[in-house]
Amino acid sequence: MTEAGTSAASRLTATGAPFEFCFAEGASGLRYTVEYGPPGEQPERRLSDILGFLTRQGVQPPRGDVLDRIAALQRLGGLTYGAWLGVRHHDACDRFKVYAEVPAEAAPAAEAWTTEVLGKPPRLPGPTPRVNMIGLDADSNRFEIYLASRDLLRTGVSMALLPAGLSEMAGGILSAIDGMTPFAPRARLPARDIGFSYAVSAGRTEVTFTLYLVARKLFGDDRGCADWIGDRLPEHARLMRILPLASPGIVHHGMIGLTVGPGLARPLLTVGVAAPWMN
Repeated sequence: MTEAGTSAASRLTATGAPFEFCFAEGASGLRYTVEYGPPGEQPERRLSDILGFLTRQGVQPPRGDVLDRIAALQRLGGLTYGAWLGVRHHDACDRFKVYAEVPAEAAPAAEAWTTEVLGKPPRLPGPTPRVNMIGLDADSNRFEIYLASRDLLRTGVSMALLPAGLSEMAGGILSAIDGMTPFAPRARLPARDIGFSYAVSAGRTEVTFTLYLVARKLFGDDRGCADWIGDRLPEHARLMRILPLASPGIVHHGMIGLTVGPGLARPLLTVGVAAPWMN
């Protein structure tokens, strides 16, 4: 809480809510991401605080070598949120994921690490994409490198897929994007701010790729987004039935994700929705 007694806005969601529901096609259980502590307060401590929480829960922390690399990256510049905590509740057990911020000043070092992991860096037309976050699965050797880009051309999708060895999946991603808007496809994707990620596991060569687009730029409001999602995400549909009417200009839906990888016949859908009672 601030001195005025109100919560500071979180950078986790566009509404400033410190809690975001996560829905993923083909995944079961309750999934969400949260601020671990007051938003914006001591972001340089947030990663260690989350790791301490996991230890107290008896959860095996993420890979030590990856944590060391992330800690080194965070020391290279200023942080705004530090880290977020992802939670996945399943019948058998709970799983956790740490989302660690990568400061802008660490861009060269983060790009070098990405090249080391993938074997080649993503080279896209237009502005150079920047690594802005690393996701680490607890109790697992899996981690995910997130990058931000702007004004991505349609041809850039296959180029972003190239380091993952998944260029042939570009058509499926573009087809899904084309179905999100009523407009004819253009040279650039229908949103200026684009994100994408590469998920890898130690000792394995397979890479999973996800492209992220801002829901508000595609659909305008929550209802437009929900209508497009339809019944593909049943738990999302249940939330939409209780989602209160938003004030003009407020959209609870955050990022729309399209995931491809080895063994997937088509892109799988993910979406984040800010907790409506925490605006």
